[in-house]
Amino acid sequence: MPAELQLLRPLWLLALLPLGLALIWLARQRPGMQRWKNIVDVQLAPHVLIGGSRRSRRYPLVLLGLAGALAIVALAGPAWQKIPTPVFASEEGLVIALDLSRSMNAEDVAPSRIARARFKIEDILNRRDEGQTALIVYAAEAFTVSPLTDDAQTIVSQL
Repeated sequence: MPAELQLLRPLWLLALLPLGLALIWLARQRPGMQRWKNIVDVQLAPHVLIGGSRRSRRYPLVLLGLAGALAIVALAGPAWQKIPTPVFASEEGLVIALDLSRSMNAEDVAPSRIARARFKIEDILNRRDEGQTALIVYAAEAFTVSPLTDDAQTIVSQL
C-alpha cells in the first residue's frame, strides 16, 4: 500500500473474514445435481439433468468473492489524502450595521466619522477567523450589502 493511500474506515477490512468463511462454506456444499442423481433413474438422468463441470460451478463463487472483496474495500474508504475534519466549527454570526446618514460626514474627528467607521470595520473583519459575517448599511432605509458569509474579504472589498 503506498504511503499516500489511507483508509478512512479500516475496521471494514475485518468483514473479509466472514466473506472468506462464507465462500469456503459455499464451495464445500454439494451441488444440487448430486442430490438429483440419487433420486432420478440412471438411464433417464442424462436426458433430464444438465451436467455441469466443476469449473462452471466455481465460476459464480469466484465472482461472488471478487464482488464481495471489492465492496468491502470500498466500504473501508480508500483515500489518497486525508481531509482534516474539524472537531469544532464556530457557527456564530456577526451582523455589522453601518450608518450612512449625513451626520457620518461630520469632520469633528479626523478624517471623518464614516472613514473611521470603515477602518474600524476593516479591523474587526481582519481579526475575525471563523464564523459568518454580514454587512447592513442604513440611512433612511436599511440595505443588505452582504448577507451572512464566511468570506470576510468580500465585505472588506465592498466597504
